[in-house]
Amino acid sequence: MAQYQIFRDALMGMKSLHHLCLNLECFPCLPPSSSPIDIILPTVRALELGCIKEEAPYTIYFLQSIHAASLRSLSLDCGAGDYNSLGHRFPSLTSLTLGKIPVYNRFTLAEMARRFPDIEHLTCYIRGVDEDEDGFGIDHVIGKVLWGSNDPLWPKVHTIAVNVSGRLMTGCQLTENIITLQKLGHPIRKLLLPRAILSQVQPSLKEVVDLNEFSNDFLEMTWWPER
Repeated sequence: MAQYQIFRDALMGMKSLHHLCLNLECFPCLPPSSSPIDIILPTVRALELGCIKEEAPYTIYFLQSIHAASLRSLSLDCGAGDYNSLGHRFPSLTSLTLGKIPVYNRFTLAEMARRFPDIEHLTCYIRGVDEDEDGFGIDHVIGKVLWGSNDPLWPKVHTIAVNVSGRLMTGCQLTENIITLQKLGHPIRKLLLPRAILSQVQPSLKEVVDLNEFSNDFLEMTWWPER
């Protein structure tokens, strides 16, 4: 607990901190009664969290310990943990980036959608995909992200960015899925995709959404303070 206190005081002592990036080796699971020693970060607008041990729940433990009222962009590069336990600690959050979190896991996505319902910009990093694996394509990715199992997720998302390590088919249902969502009132209107996928998309898709090449610059634009 002494080390936690030193860590907490160091973070809270940075009064002009806007962008915090942490790669956690370990972090304590604090009891619910420990709220008086929460980490208050009122100026932080962007938070990037990773974990040296991919399956360890340290990112969840850290998120449970902080309050960041101005946080607009959250990037998670580790998927273990119970997202339902986070409560509502980030009332300004509108941008979410999912790294090693399995976007094809509808249960994980549903948890995140319930906990972060106001997301407008959603970024997914897909790793190690084989285009021959069960016909998995970009339409499946976006379908899982927006629909989950049955009910639509993230009803405020208007922009989805997808980056792929490996090969991914464009899929033939993407345009139809987007049109269906838009008819239901969903605001989805922009996709950022890898160049290899952009070169293969159906021309009809360009008529229903704005298509752009994926760029890491997009992530910074979602949290940078307005001037």
